[in-house]
Amino acid sequence: CVFTRRRWARITPYFESTVPHYHCDVFRSHFRMTSSTFEMLSRLLCASDHILKVNRFGKPCIHSRKQIAVAVWALANQESRRQISDRFNISMSSVIRYLRRVTKALVDVRGDFIQWPRGRKLFLLNTGLSVSSLKQNRKC
Repeated sequence: CVFTRRRWARITPYFESTVPHYHCDVFRSHFRMTSSTFEMLSRLLCASDHILKVNRFGKPCIHSRKQIAVAVWALANQESRRQISDRFNISMSSVIRYLRRVTKALVDVRGDFIQWPRGRKLFLLNTGLSVSSLKQNRKC
């Protein structure tokens, strides 16, 4: 018995051709971030070991920016795996795989962006005061 892959009809050049031409408002409405934020996120996460750059099985690897775009799209929109795989011309299992990889990479860099309050800021938050209200009271 010989197994052959089915060729699905998909939107082939969507990420490569359509997304780069999005107006900034359209890009933001789809990805829930600006294109410059997406570029910064891509540079940051491409350095992660979670985002694969080469495929171990000899198939051409999907570019890391596309992997990140798939994950961001999945997080930002209420589309099914089937719809996302059709839109980005990848398999449904790849959608989940990229989402997991990017999520792990985001967890790795969370300490660079999420900072818990300490010291004076923690005290002010616990007492319900803000730094700006203290500065305004000092001017009076």
